[in-house]
Amino acid sequence: IGTQTIFLIAISLSLIAGIGVLTWTKSINYLTAGFQARDGLDSLSDGELRMSLDSLNRAIDLAPDVFVYNNLRAAVYSIYRRQYGLEQEPECASLANPMPYRACLARQEYLSNLQAAEQRSLDWRPRLSLAQSTLTLALTEGNPKIANEATRHYLEVAQLDPKTWWHWEW
Repeated sequence: IGTQTIFLIAISLSLIAGIGVLTWTKSINYLTAGFQARDGLDSLSDGELRMSLDSLNRAIDLAPDVFVYNNLRAAVYSIYRRQYGLEQEPECASLANPMPYRACLARQEYLSNLQAAEQRSLDWRPRLSLAQSTLTLALTEGNPKIANEATRHYLEVAQLDPKTWWHWEW
């Protein structure tokens, strides 16, 4: 065996090892993200919103292309926004800018649903969540431009599944 053959074998083995390590890492990240999301749901059912949000954020960091995690995080922001006088979401509660707390939560919910909808652009379910959170943001901020954006999202939902009558009703 010549040195050139040994060199080609070494390069081939390096590529195979690199692909194997990448595949292993990605697989482990998705598995770990699933466990984090489950912990987030468990915390949510126990009423521990902060722990739920932390777990869902870790799940999103590990598997950023799983749209459901973004939708779940948006749901946690929605719960924070709808509860009065209880635990506040730390990021929005500590803002030094004049944005009201509920408007901050509505924006976080919208942004999280936007990420999910961008990941699944041809699926009406994340688009519907985006449309609903966009409308909530428009009503919270009193912004007609955002309300027009919500209408556009509702129209996109209806166009993605045109035979479903209740999509058009929205």
